[in-house]
Amino acid sequence: MKAWLSGQNMMFYILAALTVAGIIVQAVTNHVYKRLIKASEHVEQTDNRLTKYIKLKYSSFYKIGISPNDGQAMVRKYFEKYKLGPMTLSSWTRCGILFSGLILLCTCVNILYEIYRGHALTDSVQTVMICMAALCILLTHRRLCAYDEKKNTFLVSMDDYIQNYLKNKIEYGKTLDTKTSSQQAKVAATSLEHRRSELRSASKKDSEVGRRDTEDELDARIVEDILKEFLN
Repeated sequence: MKAWLSGQNMMFYILAALTVAGIIVQAVTNHVYKRLIKASEHVEQTDNRLTKYIKLKYSSFYKIGISPNDGQAMVRKYFEKYKLGPMTLSSWTRCGILFSGLILLCTCVNILYEIYRGHALTDSVQTVMICMAALCILLTHRRLCAYDEKKNTFLVSMDDYIQNYLKNKIEYGKTLDTKTSSQQAKVAATSLEHRRSELRSASKKDSEVGRRDTEDELDARIVEDILKEFLN
């Protein structure tokens, strides 16, 4: 084996290096997709940057009084912007194709160079065979990674989370807060009316107390007006 490897030309090592690099990039990208899918299934517990950002972004729409109509479009938008290092995840996904193109380009350049040197075309058969093997390995590995399927799984999972869980959680929370505030306001209004009745009874006994009660009643009316504005 060592003798065979030492007998290969430089082109063999170039194609082998490009093939290994392509497999590594595709494997790392595939691992990132798997992590995203896992994070989308446990959004409430995960620390994944993308899923947390989508969750916060969706919640922020409700804070300014806007209800998003197309959650999946929003998820897809921020997925396309998700970056790993200098490039987006979508760009890393296409790197496998880039390495395949480089392998094909290097092979073509090598064949033309050998012809320019006066070698017969049959002398490049081994290089062509290595090129074809490298392309088959990369394309087969890429197909096994199934990036499109993993991407759709992530998008569907996140859309299911925000539409069937987060949306209901936010809207139910707002309804609950409104009901609680309304109940508190009614209790306060009842207490206020009781206080006003006591003030009217006290005003009949003492004029001085009546003047103070009048001031208190004015304050009570102001509070009552505020409560009416709050309830409306």
